[in-house]
Amino acid sequence: MPHVADLTATLNEITRLQPSLKIAATHAGDPDRQAKVQAMRASELQALITTTILERGVTFKGIDVMILGADDPVFSQAALIQIAGRCGRSASRPTGKVWTGVTERTRTVIQARNEIRYLNMKGKQYDV
Repeated sequence: MPHVADLTATLNEITRLQPSLKIAATHAGDPDRQAKVQAMRASELQALITTTILERGVTFKGIDVMILGADDPVFSQAALIQIAGRCGRSASRPTGKVWTGVTERTRTVIQARNEIRYLNMKGKQYDV
């Protein structure tokens, strides 16, 4: 999510639509952030809604990613690529799905998509 203010409403709506889904939301100022991240790592959560705090340095096995508000100016092309790069980080599931929720197809979103496709194609050239 692009903004902390969006987290609670999004969490509430997803919980309303999918009441059995084990889900939490977190951001950099959340005092329970580390516990929620650990719960996601331990597969105690099925989904975690965050701001850009997890775009680098965090790995969850076997995840897919949805970037809601990907057309918001807070997301640079590099940030979108980093967030998408959270997928496919385990040998048991080297791929993952990435969805972007946008109001408008911006140049940043299109360029990020094209770069990801290029990098994935280039990476396949080196698969053994």
